[in-house]
Amino acid sequence: MENNNDQVDFEEIDLREYIGIILKRRSLIIGLLILAMLVGVILNLLIELVYQSETIVKLSNSSGKYSNMNYAKQKIKNVNYIKEITKELNLSYNLDKLNKLRENNLEVDKLEDDVLAISFKSNDPQKAKQILSGIIDFFKQESLRNFERLKEEKLDYLEAINEEISKLEEDLKESNKAVTELKNLEMSVGDKAIISNNLKDRWSNMQEIKISLINKKQEVIAQINNMEGLEVINAPIVSKNPIRPNKLLNLAISILLGLLIGTFMAFFLEFLER
Repeated sequence: MENNNDQVDFEEIDLREYIGIILKRRSLIIGLLILAMLVGVILNLLIELVYQSETIVKLSNSSGKYSNMNYAKQKIKNVNYIKEITKELNLSYNLDKLNKLRENNLEVDKLEDDVLAISFKSNDPQKAKQILSGIIDFFKQESLRNFERLKEEKLDYLEAINEEISKLEEDLKESNKAVTELKNLEMSVGDKAIISNNLKDRWSNMQEIKISLINKKQEVIAQINNMEGLEVINAPIVSKNPIRPNKLLNLAISILLGLLIGTFMAFFLEFLER
């Protein structure tokens, strides 16, 4: 029982001693804390502001390779897009600088199977928006050209089907006419029956082909109606506040480091004095 009381007293003495050391060296701790805060403030002022422009794009479902997620990501990250845009903005960037912009500043992320989130970072918010807008415009134009070409091919195919159906309808009319005229021809009943069966078989085949073409026509029409071009869901926007540096976080870290270093120095100096 006495041992427990001695242990409690010892812990209380140690705690009072620690508090005494902190109070004794409070000037040092406060000084280092203020110094760390000043360093944090200076770093926040020295670090360049970074702004981010963002957009969300839904890929076309009928643009061939431009509808492929992996191809779209590679195409958007193509250095040629940034090269053309920076040239339009009168920005003199060499190939090395362009590649660094592509690798470090341009991000393309998959949100859904056909939806991409694209962002571009820059020290200039206006430049971030202009470059991202240019990238999206280039990709959209190329995707649209591919979309229109594929749609035109389907429309041509639909027209060919309609022409084939029209031709079959004419042939069916001729076949019906031949069956009617056959009744008035002077020939044996057996010959008439053979010719009539041949005409009916030919009519049945043409009718089956016509039905097949009509079904194919409806299928192509449905495909055309379901075709969707690339859609920019959210136009490029720039964040009002820079994404870097995080001034509050930097200041909080500076304060914490100041307190830790100040406390450590206080106990270290106390140790040296003893």
